[in-house]
Amino acid sequence: LRMPPKVNKVEVELKKLTKLDGNKICANCPEKMPGYAEMTHCIFICTKCAGVHREFQYKVKGISMSTFTEEDVLQLSRVGNESHNAVYMAKFVPREYPIPNGAD
Repeated sequence: LRMPPKVNKVEVELKKLTKLDGNKICANCPEKMPGYAEMTHCIFICTKCAGVHREFQYKVKGISMSTFTEEDVLQLSRVGNESHNAVYMAKFVPREYPIPNGAD
């Protein structure tokens, strides 16, 4: 008899967060399906932006490679890309400073 795989509640909740519209795109560039969670600001970011955030000594976790705690997921659910950018990008004028793309 095979036992069904144990469902990890934290992983299920994290997966739900990554599927929210605001989190489907990197918080810092137009890259789709970000693979990292930046825990300092509680946002989802792409591979290239994760490298930049690590240079600033921000805590970055790979979504599929790292272990997340209930507290991590709770913090990500409280902030996320949309509410983070509503604060930090509120006065941003794309005409003056274009949003970086994956090649920048």
